[in-house]
Amino acid sequence: MRESGLAQYDASSNESPVPRRGCTAKTRQGILDDLMKWAKNPDSPRMYWMNGMMGTGKTTIAYSFCEQLEEKGLLGASFFCSRYHPFCHDIQHIIPTIARGLARSCVQYAATLIKVLDGDFKLRSFRTHLKQLISEPLQSIESMTDTLIIVIDALDECNNREEDIKEFLRLICDCFHTSRKTIPLKIFLTSRPDEAIHYTIAPLPPSLPSKWSIFHIHGIEKSLVQEDIRLYVIDELDKIAIRESEYGRPPGPGWPPSTEVNVIVDNADRLYIYAATVIRYVGHSGDPCTRLSEFVTNSPVREGISQGSGLTTELIDGLYTTILEQALEELSEGERDLVRMVLKLIVCAQTPLTLAGIADLLETSTRRVRIALRSLHSVISSPTDDNGAATTFHASFPDFLFDHCRSHSIIHIPFRQSHEDVAGLCLHLIHNSFSKDNIRWSDRWQSVDDIPEEKIESWFSGALGYACKFWASHVDISDGIEKFSTELDLFLTCHVLRWFEALGLLRRLDIGVEALRRMKECTNVSLLTQLWDFILTCRVTSLHFPSSLTTHINS
Repeated sequence: MRESGLAQYDASSNESPVPRRGCTAKTRQGILDDLMKWAKNPDSPRMYWMNGMMGTGKTTIAYSFCEQLEEKGLLGASFFCSRYHPFCHDIQHIIPTIARGLARSCVQYAATLIKVLDGDFKLRSFRTHLKQLISEPLQSIESMTDTLIIVIDALDECNNREEDIKEFLRLICDCFHTSRKTIPLKIFLTSRPDEAIHYTIAPLPPSLPSKWSIFHIHGIEKSLVQEDIRLYVIDELDKIAIRESEYGRPPGPGWPPSTEVNVIVDNADRLYIYAATVIRYVGHSGDPCTRLSEFVTNSPVREGISQGSGLTTELIDGLYTTILEQALEELSEGERDLVRMVLKLIVCAQTPLTLAGIADLLETSTRRVRIALRSLHSVISSPTDDNGAATTFHASFPDFLFDHCRSHSIIHIPFRQSHEDVAGLCLHLIHNSFSKDNIRWSDRWQSVDDIPEEKIESWFSGALGYACKFWASHVDISDGIEKFSTELDLFLTCHVLRWFEALGLLRRLDIGVEALRRMKECTNVSLLTQLWDFILTCRVTSLHFPSSLTTHINS
């Protein structure tokens, strides 16, 4: 079973491109108290869904809830979904990861799980996951004194098909909606109120009972949310003051200024992400006093945008628009184009790209990439190390960029066209690297297991490794494979065997097989048909167990 430290709620800052954090002290207390009461109450529903619009603080609450559960010995396992990492945005990995977490939390369960894994065990489907990894091991345990809590955060960030997500939720319902004696677990789930999730959890017509306890976070009384946001803003501005004082430039008396704090809180409405983005903008560089004053002056209070519990995107859109306008206003057309291409790579990346990887794909320097990002620090996490990953701080920023009605002509990034552009960059890099034989594979004819990981890492740790693994995904998402007929013909004629060799070294031959299968269904390129027939004929062990692949293909 595969797992990733990134999926755990407390993933270290070294593992997570955007480190998570809990709630500011004394905020969200009512919500967290209610969640703990639900966790401890043996008669409460066994499933809890906390939903809310983007930026309302769901992940931060889930993080704090995990901390409190772990303190009391009630955390069974956690899986924090994230669009920034392939492992964390695929629901196929959720149950196996939860099983590992449960094994660490419960010795009795661990002993039973080992027996399952030693037997005739195959992960064929979600139903098999739940039955063999969760239900059967728990049912064989004679007694568990406490009900453990499973936390799954941001399910909406998984990129699986809608039907797969619905099936996953239905099976979760069937598995967990039982008596405590059968399955001594409860499940806590957070997500946006997407239709596929909402109508699976909350059935129509409303007269039908839901098996879930449902909480709409954006329905909390506005005054309560804003008081929490006020505490958060003051706390963060105090931290900025402490940092500035350490460098001999304290903000002075009257910090944080109450007028500016009030404007931020009023503008934020119920959106924590608004306040957090403003704090990053104010505190990252320059004089925080000046930046705060100028920002507030240019951001008048937006009244009447939220009616009741219905939040629109207008608040966060206005903030993102202001940040981008300021970042782009003095740039030349060429500099704006570079910013646009860098953002395309960041928001379309299937796994976070490093600054060096972005530079290699764009055939430019990391210095120029840093210059392109230097005014976007409030929306983009830009690492100090060139080998660190660059990502957006929040999923709402890519949503804003992809939607022309929201980003307008400022820096709109068309979704499918952008993936087409990224696919072209990947294929171009593969062609150049393989044509020039940039990788000197001196260890040919060895088993992959005999080649040091460091050597493979040096060959494929950057942009080339990304391009080999994900060019086909970008082609698929672009929905324009016919536009790549020339590039595909060149790739299949000159580079396909070397590509399979690279995937073998990366132990990801499955990517190559699936990519060719998908492309064969979408195009009539004759070489694809011939290659697919060859793969079907071979049926070699290495296609199923890449780690045992015996040397590379002799190209």
